[in-house]
Amino acid sequence: MLGRRAMTVLGVMSLTACGILSPGEDGELTKLRRAEALWAAHGPTHYRVTAERLCFCPVIAVRITVNDGVITEVDFPDGVDPPENEEWWRNYVMDYYLPVADVFPYLRDVLANDPYRFEAEYRTTDGLPLSVSVDQMRDAVDDEWALHYGDLEPLGDGST
Repeated sequence: MLGRRAMTVLGVMSLTACGILSPGEDGELTKLRRAEALWAAHGPTHYRVTAERLCFCPVIAVRITVNDGVITEVDFPDGVDPPENEEWWRNYVMDYYLPVADVFPYLRDVLANDPYRFEAEYRTTDGLPLSVSVDQMRDAVDDEWALHYGDLEPLGDGST
């Protein structure tokens, strides 16, 4: 008969083999696929969401409106003064930020490049990527970046 410790080790090994507890790419890829499936099943097609990308690039949290997978409007959250050259910022967001559905294939590509560190947290109800943190290379400087999405507001009729 196996002891308690041996049973625990066997249980952890089984969960790791299934990708549930795997700390590497396979575990994160499993979480990503699960979140993408949740978004496809429960995520709205018309919504507003606060999006923020942090890296060694211009950073600003914005409210984006998405209709059928396309960013149609960019607003600055309450309490945030629009920066100088507001039109440039709006164009920057339209070109550089992603609607939620487009984040999942982007993150799959990131994982395919075997980053040094990849950590993500997704909302369990709809797969919204709440926080993604990536360090591309172990000893490189200025290669880390993060994404944050929050304050999701579904827009049932597709209006902005």
